[in-house]
Amino acid sequence: MSNPLIQAIDTLLIFVGNRQQIFPFEMEHFLKLDQNVFVLACRAGIEGKLPNPDDLERHLSFPEIPERVVFKGKTNLPGDLVDGVFYCYPNSGRWKTDMEAFRAVALDNAKPAETRKPDFSAMLPDNLTDIVEDKDLTVENKLSQLTREHDGLYAWKSPKLAKTLGVSDSAIRQTDWWQVDRVAWLEKQKEDYEPPGFDDV
Repeated sequence: MSNPLIQAIDTLLIFVGNRQQIFPFEMEHFLKLDQNVFVLACRAGIEGKLPNPDDLERHLSFPEIPERVVFKGKTNLPGDLVDGVFYCYPNSGRWKTDMEAFRAVALDNAKPAETRKPDFSAMLPDNLTDIVEDKDLTVENKLSQLTREHDGLYAWKSPKLAKTLGVSDSAIRQTDWWQVDRVAWLEKQKEDYEPPGFDDV
């Protein structure tokens, strides 16, 4: 499926093309295409990567009237506004290259996030990896089965468990296993703990 933001950027770049002027009757269409890019960029959270006026050259076709230099639209196309006609030179400055760079950012942003894979760096016993890899088990069921086989997992921190199961930290902490079973196990360890006597020190 094509990405709407990429399509919007391409449509805007095609419209601007090699133009040297945008006439008043064309400006409304340019601004509509420009706004579409901006809105979709905001939805993607990358609007801050659009061309920045501080980085763009001010094209002065008419240096004698510099007060008419303007930036058009949310993509900040620079140019001169003279008698209602907007004179722009997209190929001679940074606007086009910055828009192409923004397109690359949008394309990268549209890639699906990599699926988080289980990490066995936590060194689970070999006989427990089948439980971790079982896609039919919920996180709750995996934790329950793992601790039945190896109760030392009760002492593990949630980031270590999350990394081992290939899930988020919050997915571990919201289970009954974490909030009830683990708490009960930890309390029992405190009850069973006997401080060393003088003879043991």
